[in-house]
Amino acid sequence: MDKDVYQIYIEWWRGRNMGMSSLKDEEILRIYAAAKKNRLSEEFIVLIWNEIIKRKLEDMVLDGSLENASEENLV
Repeated sequence: MDKDVYQIYIEWWRGRNMGMSSLKDEEILRIYAAAKKNRLSEEFIVLIWNEIIKRKLEDMVLDGSLENASEENLV
């Protein structure tokens, strides 16, 4: 994993452990792409993927679209 992405991950992990996730969506996606590209552990990739899904669901709750969501909208 390139050094910038690794550093972003470390900062995110520290914040996540303190109850804060301050990374922008683009940064989370960069970490996910780098993890897949570098074939990091499946557990790590799932952890990042869960963060992406959590953010998507939070956005849907805030804008009210979760109430009318079908299974296809969530994938």
